[in-house]
Amino acid sequence: MDHVATMHVSLLLLLAAAYQAAGLPAAVLQADADRYKLPAELLVGAGVSALQSEGAWNASGKVESAADHLIHALGASTFPVSHDVAADSYHRFREDVAMAAKLKLKLYKFSMSWARILPTADAKVNKTEGVQFYHDLISEIKAHNMTPMVILYHFDHPLALENEFMGWQSSKMVDRFAEYARFVFDEYGQEVDLWASINEPNMYCTYFNLMYVEANLRKKDEIDMYTCLHNNILAHKEAYKIFKEGRASGKLGFTSLIMHGKPATTSAEDVYAADSFNAIQTGMLLHPVVYGDYPEEVKLLVGSKLPVFTTEEQKDLKDSTDFIGYNLYFGMEVTYKHPAASPTLHEGGGGAAANVMMGVIMAVLQDLPFVNVAMGGGGSGAAAAFTSVMTDGARKTLDQLTG
Repeated sequence: MDHVATMHVSLLLLLAAAYQAAGLPAAVLQADADRYKLPAELLVGAGVSALQSEGAWNASGKVESAADHLIHALGASTFPVSHDVAADSYHRFREDVAMAAKLKLKLYKFSMSWARILPTADAKVNKTEGVQFYHDLISEIKAHNMTPMVILYHFDHPLALENEFMGWQSSKMVDRFAEYARFVFDEYGQEVDLWASINEPNMYCTYFNLMYVEANLRKKDEIDMYTCLHNNILAHKEAYKIFKEGRASGKLGFTSLIMHGKPATTSAEDVYAADSFNAIQTGMLLHPVVYGDYPEEVKLLVGSKLPVFTTEEQKDLKDSTDFIGYNLYFGMEVTYKHPAASPTLHEGGGGAAANVMMGVIMAVLQDLPFVNVAMGGGGSGAAAAFTSVMTDGARKTLDQLTG
């Protein structure tokens, strides 16, 4: 924040000099100062996930999660960085928190590992070491005057659920997630005020589905993006109902991966293609928790492949989030193409990270035969997903979410 504050002051000094030279009144300077002032309630922070930071994958009673199993099956050629150790945050979390405080962060976001807390997915059989770990982490964050934000789930459910009924491909996952959420809220509900239920279901239901097939753990006809997303949305709904029973304080939100697609031109065709891409990639995930159902354009685009919410589910889904969390890494440039033409994703290599995003985007395009996309806002290669920024992506995403 010191760096930001210095930039802020420098900007104001430059503006003041310019205004004085132009002979503009002090009121104009004050108006601009107000424009660039950061809100007092703004929490600038950083986030980690259990899967990507904790390590200790089989320590203190934790069992192999579904994500652990997938990573182990695919091996180092696909995942060259070992998640088994990762940043070893399970053992070194106090150092991590101290570093975050040294950076003057105000918020520390982390996910809890379902497989660490409830290794068998049975709330009656929890692991006290894993449960205590998160009590200690929350206490450490607060001791450093930061606000903890907890994500209930970031891809690492107990492997038992995958073996029993294929995880998120089954509606049985909804009740099991609700059982887990109830346990967490009862255990930590009075220690944390900011929560999110599930991290990026639209990432899990595209990328992880593809990886299960790649690892020969699933057949292609056993996975379906729409079924997976549907069950994630219903699981969030159940968690929200439990949260509002008074088991926890504060707010509970829902988060999405957003790859905002902007039309390459102002033509009606490109605008339609971009809107359709955004509706499938993000809209079908967020629209239900605000309005109670899938967007009409998604119903038209997907047809009978799209699961249907019951009347009761629609009622419970409407306004079932206190806030929308979105993770924005990059943007897409979208053009219209003739539906009979072969789909095109402009890319040019880029290694493992690029391949991840290629798979995610191709899954989104499966029912968009009239859409072409370019990663990095101009076809500069799939690696641009993590090496370039579409500067207006955040603003356009907010415009779309609130428009």
